[in-house]
Amino acid sequence: MSVKHAVLGQLVRHPDYGYRLRAVLAEQLEMPDLAKNTVYRALEQLQKEGLIVETRRDRGPGAGRDRVWFAATEEGGEAFEGWLRSASQGLLLLDELYSKLLVSRPANLPELIELTWTQERACLARLGELEVAAQTPPGEWRRSWKDVTDVLVRNIQIAYLQTAASQIQRTRNVLVRLRDDPRWPRPA
Repeated sequence: MSVKHAVLGQLVRHPDYGYRLRAVLAEQLEMPDLAKNTVYRALEQLQKEGLIVETRRDRGPGAGRDRVWFAATEEGGEAFEGWLRSASQGLLLLDELYSKLLVSRPANLPELIELTWTQERACLARLGELEVAAQTPPGEWRRSWKDVTDVLVRNIQIAYLQTAASQIQRTRNVLVRLRDDPRWPRPA
C-alpha cells in the first residue's frame, strides 16, 4: 500500500490534519519511523490531483503554526474506491534482506548467513506475537468493521511471516552450502 492511498483512505473516512494522520498511519501500517515529510508530500500530491481539499485552518494547543485540515473530495472518494477494487500489480516489494542479497559480493557471505539468522528470529518472534493475538476468543470481539479488518490483516501477516521464515531458511541453506563447498571461489 502506498502512503498516498493510506492518507486518502483516512481522509475518505473523515477530515484530518497532517500531524495526526502521520501518527495514525504510523501505527496502522506498523511503520513507527514514518516520516512527516512522506505524509505531507502525499497530501500535497493528493491536493494537486484534486482528490482532497483543505477544509479549514486552526491553531492546535501549543502549536506555533496553523493546523491545516483536509477532506477527500467526491473524486477522491471515487479514486479510493477504484484503487480498492483494482487488482494489485507486480510482486511484493523486496524487503531489506533481499535488497542486501542483490547488492552483495562473495566476500559478504558470512555476514549474509548471520543476517538470515537474525531476520528469521525477528520473523518468528513477530509470528509468535500475532499467533497469540489470533487466539482471542470470538466472544470478546466488539464485532465492528475494525475488528474484522484487524483479524483479516493479522491472518495475512501470519501467512506472510510463515512464508518469509521458510524462504529465509531456504536462502540460508543455499548460502551455507556455498560457504562449505570447496569448489566455491574464496574471497581474496
